[in-house]
Amino acid sequence: MNLDDIQTIAIAGIGQMGTACAVAFRRAGYRVLLWGRNAEKLAAVQPTLQQMDQWCDQNSDDPVVSGGRIDCQDDVAILDREADVVLDCVVEVMDDKVDVLQKFSSAARRDVLFLSATSALSVTEMAARAKVTELLVGAHFWNPPHLIPVVEMVRGTDTPESKVQLACDLMQRIGKIPIVCKDVPGFVGNRLLHAMWREALHMIDEQVCSPADIDRITRLTFALRLPLLGPIENMDYVGLDATERLQRFMAPRLCSQTTPARCLTEKTRSGDLGVKSGKGFYDWSERDIDQVIRKRDQQVVQQLKWLKEMGEL
Repeated sequence: MNLDDIQTIAIAGIGQMGTACAVAFRRAGYRVLLWGRNAEKLAAVQPTLQQMDQWCDQNSDDPVVSGGRIDCQDDVAILDREADVVLDCVVEVMDDKVDVLQKFSSAARRDVLFLSATSALSVTEMAARAKVTELLVGAHFWNPPHLIPVVEMVRGTDTPESKVQLACDLMQRIGKIPIVCKDVPGFVGNRLLHAMWREALHMIDEQVCSPADIDRITRLTFALRLPLLGPIENMDYVGLDATERLQRFMAPRLCSQTTPARCLTEKTRSGDLGVKSGKGFYDWSERDIDQVIRKRDQQVVQQLKWLKEMGEL
């Protein structure tokens, strides 16, 4: 199979990732078969797809390729029979992902491309357990996947180069920037993100400052530079000799816990789970999460437009 043979994308999963990926592929001109286990929830996802599409029409300058459409299906056999690409977007649990991938036996026999939108799980283990060892490539879309340009393409231990290249070509066809990485836990982005989260939670445990102040310092200092100066670029700018001196002082003093922070465990056990329960480190009963997400998406779009104008994209 080559890139031009791909016409139909089968997406398993109708959560945030599955629905947004469906919109991204449709807008790139592909036929999308979107599958969910629950027929009732599958029917209810239509307004979400339409709203997301309309939002992109109003806010994004990315061109839309004609001919794309999304067909919602509750019969996985139809996806198995017609898919040119299978994309797993189900819950981030290894057993669930393996179970879904195993439903695509016909697609596997036809040697189609399998993708998993896992954000941290082992692609090598998933492929071996689902018996798609030479077909599966990790495709870690970042939320919101219809807007964030980079997709981490994860090469399993036995993934052939031809499948990795085909997956990268497909990502470029839908306007994404594919970056190939090794199959390590968390890949690249989530390793960086969780290293920062671990230190932030440790500082809460140590009462260095309030959770809100940690967010303010992050958003209004180094985060403002990150679109143009990544961490490695910034080290070069600061000077590697100065960076090494700081590392000698800082590294032994940074959090190195291998278990979750005390404050996180306490919040979880008390049922304060964040937005889903109405309260976490913040009281979300006093904040409109939909408005926060709208602002986030608008900021992403404006930042991407600015980066394009600066010649950085």
